[in-house]
Amino acid sequence: MAEPSTKIEQQIEQLQEKIKAEQKKVTALRAKARQAERKQRTRRLIEYGGLAEIAGFTTLDKGAFLGLLLENQERIKDEATFRNLKRLGDSMLQERKQARSGKRSSKQSS
Repeated sequence: MAEPSTKIEQQIEQLQEKIKAEQKKVTALRAKARQAERKQRTRRLIEYGGLAEIAGFTTLDKGAFLGLLLENQERIKDEATFRNLKRLGDSMLQERKQARSGKRSSKQSS
C-alpha cells in the first residue's frame, strides 16, 4: 500500500499537469483573440485606405492628409456637420455600389 504522502504527491503532480494543460489552452485562446483583433484592425485600415482612395487623397502628402483629418476632428463633433458629411459619404458609396452592380449585370448579360 502506498504511503499517504506518496499518494498526495501523486495527486499534486496530476493537478500540476492539469494546470499546465489549462494554461496552454489559455495561451492558445489569447493568441487566437490577438489574431482576431489584428485581422479586425487590418480590415478597418484597409477600409479607411479605400475611402481615402475614393476621396482622391492617395496622392496627397501624408502629413497634409493627417493634418486635414486632425483639423476636421473637432468639426465632425457637431451633430449637423456630422449628418451632412455622413449623407455626402453615404451618397458617394451608394453611387459606387450602383455603378459596380450595373457593370456586373451588363457582364452577365453578355
